[in-house]
Amino acid sequence: MRLLPVRATWQVLCVASWVLTGCAGGARDTQAGPFGWSGPIEAREVKQWSAQSLEEAPRWEMTEPPAFVVVPDSVLTPDGKGAQRYVAGAVATVDEKVVLLTAPTGPDSILLHIVDVVTGEETRVPAPAGVDGESLMWADLTMSAHGHGVLLLGSTRSEYRVSRRDRTEGVWFATSDGEFGRPASHVDLVGPLQGVLSDGSLVVRSSGWTRTTDTTVIASTLLVKPMPADQPLPRSHSPELVFETARVRDPDADYPVSFHWAHDPYRATGVADDIIWTVPTERPEIVGLDRSGQVLLRVEWDAGDRSIPTDASDEVRKGLRGLTRFPAARRLVVGTHGLLHVQRVAWRDGQPQIGPEWLVFTPTGDLVASVDIPRNLEVMAFGPGSVIAKTRDEDGVLEIRVYALRK
Repeated sequence: MRLLPVRATWQVLCVASWVLTGCAGGARDTQAGPFGWSGPIEAREVKQWSAQSLEEAPRWEMTEPPAFVVVPDSVLTPDGKGAQRYVAGAVATVDEKVVLLTAPTGPDSILLHIVDVVTGEETRVPAPAGVDGESLMWADLTMSAHGHGVLLLGSTRSEYRVSRRDRTEGVWFATSDGEFGRPASHVDLVGPLQGVLSDGSLVVRSSGWTRTTDTTVIASTLLVKPMPADQPLPRSHSPELVFETARVRDPDADYPVSFHWAHDPYRATGVADDIIWTVPTERPEIVGLDRSGQVLLRVEWDAGDRSIPTDASDEVRKGLRGLTRFPAARRLVVGTHGLLHVQRVAWRDGQPQIGPEWLVFTPTGDLVASVDIPRNLEVMAFGPGSVIAKTRDEDGVLEIRVYALRK
């Protein structure tokens, strides 16, 4: 099989007015200001793990060769040339299936590619048609696990309306067999999907930053409940603010420091069992919040001295844009059964290096293991005892690989 690069772009969401005044849904139990920037985060429970604990943790191994390899097929692009389908996301379901989100393109309009890792069976699922059977233009798609299937969020508009951006986004549910078993819903125009709560509420991030300060760029994590697609969204149905996060602002511009390893909370946020998990700042900590924004658990680990060494090269310092410490973690990926996988950052070879080590915690904050995943593999999801990653072979061909994790 082969999937096609169409990088999703997100319009800046004009949410500042309701974020700053408190959402229409009422005041929330959130900490003031950007999360984690006004001092230590207060939580009901705190767990701490020493450097010795990390060293003594069980080591999981990623087994070679991969259990399954998907090679996205080639399709015609709008300019008439051929390219591999773009894989925008992946989800590992509880019944040992891998659901790949692709970019619908060309006459086949494939939206999902489902792989049963146990049997090897592959299923390609076309994009659903509109209410009147018309073809839809799919864009800005994101996907998350939900129940025994997946939920998709993105812009879907009829071809004849392609010049006008709808102010709502479509919400679609599909089973792990590829059946779109529920009527379509919609929400206000929001940003990428971070996860889904048990009642169907979506945890999303704002598609742009809501405000800036002299030193930070601030964005929001929001909660929104889908409405049936045939019903208009009432004005009172605004997304609700759960918490704000901040990134270091480039001293010469109104956008965040873009050095590739600078901490970005949205690379480190996920949802499991109605808990929103995030690494809010560059500190070595994961926090779990309920839908009201109350912090239930904070998990800390010893990351050593993360100060930028005085002998760092001029090139590295230029890229740092004034940062004095490198972040403890790059990504947080919530696995199929709620395990929290944290990709560490360490100083090696004269600069911060992302990975290869990942720490694995339970939803109760216990340290389960650590696992090394080669840095040439981009982790897309963690399944029950597996990791799904994408990479390119020696000829530059995109591959989606499923590796078993030996515990």
